[in-house]
Amino acid sequence: KEMKVMMYIHYCKNCDSIRILSGHKPCCPACGQALRELKTSFAEYSSLSSGQRLLLLEKERRNSS
Repeated sequence: KEMKVMMYIHYCKNCDSIRILSGHKPCCPACGQALRELKTSFAEYSSLSSGQRLLLLEKERRNSS
């Protein structure tokens, strides 16, 4: 039986970056600080243009201030 890996989109305020991680992760793999899981699905995120991804990052920056 094939095991499916679920990918989730997270935002790290400390690194100021969006991370695509397998599963629900509480800490950033780069810095160890808390992550916030976004409501955007992996499928939705992967279909965004680079401009739309930048807008999403800017939105998360505003939400985390």
